[in-house]
Amino acid sequence: IRDRRMPATLNPTEVEEIRVSLVIPTFEVLEQAWKEHNVSLIDMKIEVGQRQRDGKLVVADVIDNDSWRIWPKGDPKNQLDKQSFREGENDYNVIEKYRAVTEYTREFARQK
Repeated sequence: IRDRRMPATLNPTEVEEIRVSLVIPTFEVLEQAWKEHNVSLIDMKIEVGQRQRDGKLVVADVIDNDSWRIWPKGDPKNQLDKQSFREGENDYNVIEKYRAVTEYTREFARQK
């Protein structure tokens, strides 16, 4: 079996392509979608992969509530992301936050 994993190191051109063609546009689209609900997208992580058939770099990740930090009204006390879970907030509050994110993202689909 051939090893099909992406090389561990990227050249500077590939790093720039990932940043300019994938990471920044993905962030900007999500940032605008959240902004329409008065929620600030603080940061996010995505994984990038290389398509086997043509070698093109692509977003290769599920983007969900574990991918970002989001703060309604720009206030970190209102965070709706997985940080609440990490910090040991009670399960009920964490579940309610994830439900709120579900409702927001349903609106994303309706806006298209």
